[in-house]
Amino acid sequence: MATDINVSSYFTLFCRNSNIFYNSGTAIHIHGGSDNRIENNIVYGCEYCFYINPVLNSDFIKNYLIPLLKSMPYKSYKWEKEYPELTNILANNPTKSKNNIIRRNIFYKSEFSNYKIVGDSMFIVQNNLKDIDPKFYNAEQLDFRLKNDSPAKNINFKNIAIRNIGVLKKGCN
Repeated sequence: MATDINVSSYFTLFCRNSNIFYNSGTAIHIHGGSDNRIENNIVYGCEYCFYINPVLNSDFIKNYLIPLLKSMPYKSYKWEKEYPELTNILANNPTKSKNNIIRRNIFYKSEFSNYKIVGDSMFIVQNNLKDIDPKFYNAEQLDFRLKNDSPAKNINFKNIAIRNIGVLKKGCN
């Protein structure tokens, strides 16, 4: 079985929200990075909800990515306005995985216990609905709208607008 989303070691500010992962191997594989958000997704019938391995190749970061970053105007006003988290990236130990959040997701028929966090990680896994019937209209027919009495409302989960699924212009909101 395949992985639906694979976040590489060097991603920062990567956002994944309002996706539906259905009957796959691993819904989300995160291999390091910082300040990534996995929010408001449905993981249904997957072998693993997510797999986290925060190991970073610090030599690659130090010898290639940091010099490349220094050649960019990452401290400019435009970058500071658009990506304030990145203006101090070199002062905040860029070789360490940190501030990654997995929250407000529905993990159903995916055995939430079937997830792995390998090594010393800085991942926050909070406020997810796991192994509780979220009361979809008809998941077997791929209708993942939530009924009015869905317990997912208790985690502030928002119905996913199918017409809006895909790459968006900007933001994690």
